[in-house]
Amino acid sequence: AKAMLLSELGSPLFKIKSNKKSGKGECFPNDCYSFLSLHGPFDNPLFFSFGMMVYIFQMMFLLLMVLSVLHKNWHDNGDGDNPGSGIVASFIPANSSPLIQTTQFFAILSSIVFADASFLDVARSVETFPTHSADATNCMVFSCVLRFSQGGLAMFVTLLLIITSESVIEIVLNFAAVNFISYLDDVAFGLALWGKYGPKLEKEANRITNHPLPTCMTRGNKHTRFQCTLVTFAFPLLAIITAIIWVQASDSWLTKVLRVEFEAEELQVYNGCYELDKDAGIKGIGNKRHIYQSSDGVLESARFGYCIDERRWKLFWNGTDACKARGSEVAHSAKSHSFDVSTSFDEAWFSASGAPLDLYFIQFPDKTLENKCSSLDDGICNEFFNTFEYQFDGGDCCSRTCSHSSCGAEAVTEGFSMANTSGIGFPKCADPSMVTITISLENFTSDHDPASLAQRFTPEVIADYESALGRCNVGLSPPTLCNNYISNTINPSLLLECDSKTVLLIDINPNMSNHTETVFVNDGARCTINMQNRSAQGGIEDISHQAIWYVNFTIFEGDSLDNGTKILDMNSGEQGVSSFFRIPKCMFETLSPYYNDMASIYREMYQLQAVKWMMEDDSGNSDCRDKFFIDRFALSVMNFVAPIVNGNKTLWIEETPQCTWPETECYNGILYALNLASHDLSGVIPSEIG
Repeated sequence: AKAMLLSELGSPLFKIKSNKKSGKGECFPNDCYSFLSLHGPFDNPLFFSFGMMVYIFQMMFLLLMVLSVLHKNWHDNGDGDNPGSGIVASFIPANSSPLIQTTQFFAILSSIVFADASFLDVARSVETFPTHSADATNCMVFSCVLRFSQGGLAMFVTLLLIITSESVIEIVLNFAAVNFISYLDDVAFGLALWGKYGPKLEKEANRITNHPLPTCMTRGNKHTRFQCTLVTFAFPLLAIITAIIWVQASDSWLTKVLRVEFEAEELQVYNGCYELDKDAGIKGIGNKRHIYQSSDGVLESARFGYCIDERRWKLFWNGTDACKARGSEVAHSAKSHSFDVSTSFDEAWFSASGAPLDLYFIQFPDKTLENKCSSLDDGICNEFFNTFEYQFDGGDCCSRTCSHSSCGAEAVTEGFSMANTSGIGFPKCADPSMVTITISLENFTSDHDPASLAQRFTPEVIADYESALGRCNVGLSPPTLCNNYISNTINPSLLLECDSKTVLLIDINPNMSNHTETVFVNDGARCTINMQNRSAQGGIEDISHQAIWYVNFTIFEGDSLDNGTKILDMNSGEQGVSSFFRIPKCMFETLSPYYNDMASIYREMYQLQAVKWMMEDDSGNSDCRDKFFIDRFALSVMNFVAPIVNGNKTLWIEETPQCTWPETECYNGILYALNLASHDLSGVIPSEIG
């Protein structure tokens, strides 16, 4: 397009770029920077503003190009094909084909050898920079500095766009785009010369074309200066592109270790770590992708490799050539041109039969973690991996999925706000799929408290005990008989188990009164809390036994008492063990609008029975997201309020959709009638439910 425009003979808009010669010598360049050389902001604001406007437009476009590549939040690089860390790896592909790399090198080389646009602006600013003489002005210096800054930035943008391009056509187009911006000062001068911006600018442009350069801006050795400038900029540019090609050829920008987790049960044998196989080499000209072999804990022959014929990454178990692994193929990616295996996991993966797969890919950008891949999901909580990126260490920091024999052992070091405590628990659990419950310890009382003794023993037994205690206190009885009387009160042990997993085991004492402990459990967890009131005599009721502590405590949903809903409160002296369950979050939120106090649902036996029945319903008809969920819940409550009296069947509710029950009548899924006349029921259905 530029060549066609330059071929428009006779148009002053596209005069030859090189300086004209006048009878007095070389003239000012035919571009807008000449306006800035001859005019300052005060002597002629119009001409100065015109030159500055063009410069600002050029710099704005160039800076926007830089931001589109380098800015962390504004770039348009997409998901880069580079797992390396650092700003350079964030915008340069991990590798490129030989065709792309050759084009990149020759694009940089041609921009230097055939200097035009941006590089020529830099060279011209050096050639015309005024020397120390009476003819030199601040405007001349200012103009050369602006020309140099624009040309230098344009060269940087050219390099930046070329090394980030991923196709030959993209390289050429980016190269042309920067040249277009660098030519704006020439185009604007041509339009002024043509009279498009008014007679004043036209007259001044015509004067500039014939205005000779002052002696302070001319050089007798300009060819030497040009060549020195060329060499000065050529070596860094060529060195940078060469260094990038060298780094791409090395393993610096490669995923060294990766971990894959398949959801499909039949593929879980391939779960685990895969390491870069440096001995396997690269298959095929222009392929440049590496092989990853399985490490400990995975099938020995499993490998990830790239088949360039099919443009897919594959997981296979026979040989090292992915293109020859049809019989041993386990899974493959969607078609991908990515050079690094990590990029392929941003796309879909399929089984050998073509079924879509759910899988997690975990890479280790931090080199210090590469050797810890086997520590991930090993049953021991690792704080490095307890993040979303690493799937929360496979759940090892939570009770739900931790399967190691030492899960949670000695993990509790501060229980109920008391430092230097020790117990089993999961204080570092961070999995967002888990929900919280809070245990609040209230007042402690000894089982040898006078009020407690009066409830359990006769006055005569109590009198004998107090007499024996008095003799021990004054030393009238031997120590062997006084051990239980004067020893410290036993601290009970709190054991919380949910879904057959120990969530918390800790000894408690009166110093923990009025403090809370928050733990993480499964959504909808079924739990048992046990206050183990241990004694040396094995729990046989005897007033002479060593005293033990009883405690009142309360369990809440959530992570605080302020916003939590009370699930349970009890006294360990009256009831040592109690079972409860946490209503699933979705079900809880769906029911909340229908209760002024959601804690009441935990207090009402029939409502709890209804919730439990719906939680155990595996048919899918009790899904809390169903728009008729409330109807089904109300029917369930009514069933447990008034169950069937006679017969083997006590429930008149079923797992099938409620509108198919013989007792119900519906219209478009909405329940409008209930007929229970055929059943002999016990209990009375409250009017607010019925």
